[in-house]
Amino acid sequence: MSTSPGKRGAASSLEYYKNVLPRFGAEVVESFSLPSFNENFDVENHKITDEILLLGLNDVVSNFEQELQE
Repeated sequence: MSTSPGKRGAASSLEYYKNVLPRFGAEVVESFSLPSFNENFDVENHKITDEILLLGLNDVVSNFEQELQE
């Protein structure tokens, strides 16, 4: 997962780590980038405010959980 105040949500950093970080047989099975953090995250309530982004995160977490069970 990555985020930033910009519109790309640290997507470049996320891509780098997805391709470089896995070592010793590790595999990155899911990833999520949250763009425009200051606009899409409510710091006081600790939640994503954009419904589409929240659905995307929930989907990624669900897929990750399924991967763990296989």
